[in-house]
Parts: sequence; structure tokens; C-alpha cells
Amino acid sequence: GLLSTVTEAAFVINIITSLEDAFANSILIYPNPSDDLLFLELNNKARGELDIRILDTSGKIMHLQQNLKQTEMFKIQLPTHNLKQGVYLIDIQQGDQRSIIRMMKN
Repeated sequence: GLLSTVTEAAFVINIITSLEDAFANSILIYPNPSDDLLFLELNNKARGELDIRILDTSGKIMHLQQNLKQTEMFKIQLPTHNLKQGVYLIDIQQGDQRSIIRMMKN
């Protein structure tokens, strides 16, 4: 009936949310706020293409970096020296997983 359909839908949403949380929890960005350089660490078992974008608050891509993640622990430096002071979004995409993290530039 209706109740079982609602329960199944909620269950699917919970699974998707927990998978997204797991991906987000595998990402570390520091220092935040940043001055000239930002470090991004991604620690998960997935391998393959990894796209990292720095976006301004209007959605304009300020930096795009495409990487090939071949190890469980992946660490990269992102240049932020050319960004003006303000709020930016770090958009990280690996396969069908995606996370967006807010970053401050001093």
C-alpha cells in the first residue's frame, strides 16, 4: 500500500545520503581559510578520474584540475594565490560521486 511505498522511498533516500556523506567524509581541505595554497586530501578505495573545480559564488569556474587517482590516499595542492578575497566552492567529482565544500580565501 501507500505506507510501504513511502517507507521504501525513504530507505532509498537514506542510502543515497549516506553514500554521499561517506564520500564527503573522505575529503579533507586545508588550510581553510586559505592564503596562497590549498591542500586537498581524498582517502577512499575508488580509483580513476578525479575532477576538482574551484567556483566563485556565481558558479564561474576559477580553476579546473583533472587528475587520475591511482592510490587510496590522494593529496594535491590547489593554487589559490590568484583568487580574490571571498567565498569559493570546491567541487570534487569522482565517478558518480560528488561533493561541494565551501572555502574562504583570505
